[in-house]
Amino acid sequence: MLYFNLKEKRHYEKLNEGITTCLDFIKTNQLTLLKDGQHKLTEEISYNVLSFKTSSADKRQWEAHQQFIDIQTIIEGQERVDYQHLDKMEKGQYKFDEDFLPVEGQLKFSVNMERNDILILYPEDAHKTGITINEEKKIRKIVFKVKVTE
Repeated sequence: MLYFNLKEKRHYEKLNEGITTCLDFIKTNQLTLLKDGQHKLTEEISYNVLSFKTSSADKRQWEAHQQFIDIQTIIEGQERVDYQHLDKMEKGQYKFDEDFLPVEGQLKFSVNMERNDILILYPEDAHKTGITINEEKKIRKIVFKVKVTE
C-alpha cells in the first residue's frame, strides 16, 4: 500500500507505467466533470467513478483483489479507509469475474482520504473503504484498476 498526496511527486515518479498513467490522468483532467460509472483508459487500465454516502465501518466490507492494483482518489468529500495485510485476514470465496476477494479480520490502521490524496492498493492489501470520518456524507471518488503484470 502506498498513501500520499498528489503534491508529493517524489513518492510516485518512479512507479510502474500503469500507475503513472493513472496519476497523470488525475493531474491533467478535471475529475469533477467525469460521469459516474465504468470507463476504459487503456487496454490494461479501467476506472470507475463512484458517488455514494459513507457509512460506519460495521456496514462496510473488507476486500482484496488478485488481478488488479487499485488506485483511489477522492473527487469530493472525504472517507476513512481501513487496512490490514492480506496474510492476517480470513479469506472468503474469490470471485474471479469480479476480481473480488471478501475477507474478514482485524484492522491494522486507517487513513483518512480527502481530495488529492492517493491510495494505491496491491493484491496483498486488504481494505475497507467508504467509512464515515465524522458524519455520513456523500462522496465522489475514482478507482482505477491496473492489471497486475508478472
